[in-house]
Amino acid sequence: MLQNIFDIPLNKASIDSMTVFVELDKIIVKDYKLVTPYKVFYDDTAEIIDELHNPRPVYLETDGIKFRFSKVVWTHPKTKETKEMICITVSTKMLKYKYFQGLNKDNVTDVVNFINSHGIIEITVDTFLQSTVNDIDLCVNYHLEFNAYKSALVMLHHMVKQSKKHLVEIFPKRENMRVDDNFGLTFSKRETASIGNPFVKFYNKAFELINNSTEFYNAFIFPQIKQGLKIDNIIRKEMTIKNAKHKDNVLKKHVTSVEKLQTVNDLFTLSQIELDTICNVQLKYYYEKREFSVSSDLSPMDKLISYYMFELVQKGCDKVALLYPLKLIDCKRTRSRTKKKIEQLMDITFTENYMENKLKENSLSNQFIKMLEIW
Repeated sequence: MLQNIFDIPLNKASIDSMTVFVELDKIIVKDYKLVTPYKVFYDDTAEIIDELHNPRPVYLETDGIKFRFSKVVWTHPKTKETKEMICITVSTKMLKYKYFQGLNKDNVTDVVNFINSHGIIEITVDTFLQSTVNDIDLCVNYHLEFNAYKSALVMLHHMVKQSKKHLVEIFPKRENMRVDDNFGLTFSKRETASIGNPFVKFYNKAFELINNSTEFYNAFIFPQIKQGLKIDNIIRKEMTIKNAKHKDNVLKKHVTSVEKLQTVNDLFTLSQIELDTICNVQLKYYYEKREFSVSSDLSPMDKLISYYMFELVQKGCDKVALLYPLKLIDCKRTRSRTKKKIEQLMDITFTENYMENKLKENSLSNQFIKMLEIW
């Protein structure tokens, strides 16, 4: 059954993928290559090496849906207890036509049926839900015209605090024919992400599906497009809860009502608000905390002017730019009084070292731009 054209959830976090660890004694193994050690046989010499090797992972791909099973020895992060597990990579592509729904309790049966259909293992829905989960990818889909999207990412990149600048990159680094389609922003690297430097990525979802997931797109997305599905200008934000430390950090921030985030069921218990909060909080590590406060003694109008000054400086204005509108006042006496008033408000508004430094930084940037004589 094809997905309704309005089923792409916008501005809401969903679970995109995860790695699930299932206890070996709670499933039925159908393909024993998954759990059986092997010896190496060299065909050209007919030599067999007696040393036993650990079972190799089983990689499968069907209609562009890539996944794998592997036998691992799992160590509990706190008790250090070890268990034999089967590690399964699970993604929303297993949902096929329901791809944009995200993984959740409503479609967990579809995921389990997909896993069982390949004859490697057999697992029940209950066992799947009670299994340990790690390496969780959350995502949010947005609908945004390209120019607005590009401007927003350039601004986000510009506003990253100095100590994190080296971790944040706009891609592609070089302009090319598809720059309009393949434009995005990455925060840290997926492989090296940490609690203080979490992995976050913005990218064009339509471009990714068409160019990097072509087989899956042709099998499950394109037929829906012919029925009216719209994926143009779908922008995706993606972030990762990498391991047990990251999960514990989420719990410590009290952004969830669950007491633990150990199993698939724990993950599926999170509310929409909790998923949204987890997704949004990750970017806060890369930006200075923005707080605006001003003396309560100011008049309502002066408070408004002070606030607008603050916002203008955040967006790149310097002191010269803040005083520029004085040129619109013809009367010298009125202009002088107004200038004095603005300077007084500037002293009140920009008392913090951060804002003083921001004004200086903007001043240097604007002087450089003026040297280019563009306007």
